[in-house]
Amino acid sequence: MVTPHRSTSENHRNFQGRVRLFNAVYQATYELSALCPTCSEMRENEQALSFVEEENPRDNLASLRCPGCKALMDVTLIINEARKEEDGFLLWRRNAIMATLLDEKHPFPSPETLRKKHGEEFHWSLLFHFGSYKDAMRSRGVSDYKDSLLPTSWHNVVRPFLGTMPDSMIGHLVGRSGAAIQQFRAELSKRASTN
Repeated sequence: MVTPHRSTSENHRNFQGRVRLFNAVYQATYELSALCPTCSEMRENEQALSFVEEENPRDNLASLRCPGCKALMDVTLIINEARKEEDGFLLWRRNAIMATLLDEKHPFPSPETLRKKHGEEFHWSLLFHFGSYKDAMRSRGVSDYKDSLLPTSWHNVVRPFLGTMPDSMIGHLVGRSGAAIQQFRAELSKRASTN
């Protein structure tokens, strides 16, 4: 999630970069949208990132407070997959996803099985918040989770994004740590300076 101390242009750059990298990994893009049910105030993309982790009257859903009337607004995650029509899903809260994963027992199901069991809203919300099933499971305390959705060769996927967004953000979307991305960037820099 975006931290409040970042500038608007940095938030926009990070949001747009994350969408492009998400597309490179999952062949899908996303947008965020929230419409106030009371006064029809609309928030989109970076403006909708300020959703709250407070309890929502509708359980697992992410929401934000309308700046005008202070009503809760559900956040919609609009997914645009390659070769498919656009779909909109209500975005789950991060801690609701974690609670769902905590209910899973060893041996842990594959991403495909979890998607089938918990549905599309869960699947896309997990990818939005954590970047990958591997990172979500790592947050749950499982370090050796096999994420079949991640590219096997992540180096070529991340190369165009190095230096355009934080290493940790890149790492989340390919199931690697920020340190692994930083190390890869350093190796590329070292190779370039020796040539």
